[in-house]
Amino acid sequence: SICQTDFQQLLTLLGEGSIAWPDHFDLQATPVEESIRVSVDGERLDSGWWLEPDPWSIVFIDPPSPAAEIEVRYEVAP
Repeated sequence: SICQTDFQQLLTLLGEGSIAWPDHFDLQATPVEESIRVSVDGERLDSGWWLEPDPWSIVFIDPPSPAAEIEVRYEVAP
């Protein structure tokens, strides 16, 4: 409510709604596609993402939270 003196919850909601979390993460090299393993907070994800070729990146259907630890492992293509 606008009559509240503590605006923390309101400002948090406004801030979260105004920030677009990244949904794609660029890879540093060309991967061997079959070797890609994606983990979020230590949990392996076999779905919920896809590989984008230009530039090489992992794209999430539902982006992880900004505090999540994202790990992408893969073999580098020759």
